[in-house]
Amino acid sequence: MRYVLEGSVRKSGQRVRVTGQLIDAETGNHLRTASALGYEAVPFRVESAEQAIASTRQEKMAGLIFVSSPIFTADATRLAILVQATGLPAVFESRWIVEKGGLMSYGPDFSAVFRRAASLADRLLKGAK
Repeated sequence: MRYVLEGSVRKSGQRVRVTGQLIDAETGNHLRTASALGYEAVPFRVESAEQAIASTRQEKMAGLIFVSSPIFTADATRLAILVQATGLPAVFESRWIVEKGGLMSYGPDFSAVFRRAASLADRLLKGAK
């Protein structure tokens, strides 16, 4: 992995601020922030994947970041196809949406998390302290 995207989400009243920095994993250098590149994160409420895609066209967005939601994960294949049709880069919470055709994910590898939990449970059941 060459680059790492590091950021945060903060909510204050009705405003949400999303910040991010691109970091070179080999050198640790901070490359650019979204605001330095002229981009602003604009959160909006959606009721369906189709509505999210329609909003990107109306607002002339440069990319998409999908948070964890059953709206987006219920039919990941369809969502990935809809997003690909826009030509916009999109980031998803779940790796398995990326496996369906998304660009990248920011969430944990749930398979690895469950394997680790099973390993720890096994050790405890065998008497580890």
